[in-house]
Amino acid sequence: MEMKPFALALLLVLSIITHTGAEGGDEKFHICIKKFKLTRCTMPKCQTRCFRKYNTSLLSGICYPHPAKICACSITC
Repeated sequence: MEMKPFALALLLVLSIITHTGAEGGDEKFHICIKKFKLTRCTMPKCQTRCFRKYNTSLLSGICYPHPAKICACSITC
């Protein structure tokens, strides 16, 4: 069952909000959300973030492993 990128992005945003909760730096968090790009985990920029930790600092970027082997990476944060 294939999902459209928009649907995946929406699910990832919802899961990120669920996992991060009410942490500090909310403004930065919202800026990061707007800059999300769906990228395959096999790409070097995503791979280290995905496999090193489940999620990284909001300042260095966010990467959540996805069941479909897709990462949401916010490299520009």
